[in-house]
Amino acid sequence: MADFDESEEPRAYHGAQLHGLGTELPQVASRFSSMGLLGVVVVDAARLEDIERAYGTEAHGRCLSALGALVTDVADKQLDGETMVVAGETGRHEIVALLFRGPSDGAFYRDELPRFTAQLGQALQRHGHRVVYPYFRKPPIFGVGFSAVLRNPHFGAATQVRESLEEARADASLAVGIEARRRRKILVGLVMA
Repeated sequence: MADFDESEEPRAYHGAQLHGLGTELPQVASRFSSMGLLGVVVVDAARLEDIERAYGTEAHGRCLSALGALVTDVADKQLDGETMVVAGETGRHEIVALLFRGPSDGAFYRDELPRFTAQLGQALQRHGHRVVYPYFRKPPIFGVGFSAVLRNPHFGAATQVRESLEEARADASLAVGIEARRRRKILVGLVMA
């Protein structure tokens, strides 16, 4: 696994149209059932809704595809196992990375998944402006959250994927709130200085 080299000049992110989670769910469920462990990483891109409202669906689609390309780029550099990057469910402004591993891969949950999430957050802070330019001059806050689940044959694979997705979404939403609060404190500190 290579380190994500932040010193290299970032390229513009232009991605192909992403498949949605709904269309890929049968493949996701099949891989999850055969591998036994699923990691879910959600990038909350709710602010891209502003681009859709102001510039239209094509602009929104370009930005979402570019965000997917950035997530894929970081995943390709950071992760060794099988990964699938998709757009979130219909009506949601999010990118979902699904990471498939064997059930005995304990280091995945303890080390690899948190490290990937942290590297992805750093890449979004450094290169997120390339995702939204020319619509925004500065990158919006992209929250990143994760969860993992072991396959339980008592439940349907789709049920477990949904529950893990909801957990990762809540984690990403929390990250957005924390970052917004941190930025407000910095601004207030500058005003009060």
